[in-house]
Amino acid sequence: MVSNLKVGKGGNAYVVDERGRLIAHPDISLVLQKTDFSAASQVAHPLQQRVATAATSVEAMVGRDVRGTEVLSAHATITPLNWSVFVELPVAEAFASLYASIWRTVVLVLVGVVISITASLFLVRRMVSPIHALRAGAARIGAGALDQRIEVNTGDELQALGEEFNRMTERLQESYTGLERKVEERTRI
Repeated sequence: MVSNLKVGKGGNAYVVDERGRLIAHPDISLVLQKTDFSAASQVAHPLQQRVATAATSVEAMVGRDVRGTEVLSAHATITPLNWSVFVELPVAEAFASLYASIWRTVVLVLVGVVISITASLFLVRRMVSPIHALRAGAARIGAGALDQRIEVNTGDELQALGEEFNRMTERLQESYTGLERKVEERTRI
């Protein structure tokens, strides 16, 4: 029954007696050799901690299997026989889905950061470009180019500010033209 148990891709199950000797294992040659597993940390710990209530508790720990591979091991005690059933799964296989999930999360976070930076650069450019146009237009108007018009087509407050600059420039130009006319009329007299 133990040899037919399939635990993941590389795991297995086995049974040891109260002294740590192998009773059942998928590799029958280990059973026939009466292999002693009491030195394995995942077997030694439960043997030392064995108490009457241990039959219902299941502990898991990391140890090494017969081939020296690091495994995650869980055990349960069979009370009437005082045997322990161990189920082992290589640590790499046991944590593979966790590691894959971590990598997916890291990749998604990096993609999110790249998208955020790209979007913020686009938005900053979209906002700074009209501000530069406003500044340059205001500088030309300030230098006396009253025929200058500021073109900002953003559909927001910056466009409204550009339109106000244009209205102000028109009024200044009308006022300047009116002043020139008055000066001309007074100089004729």
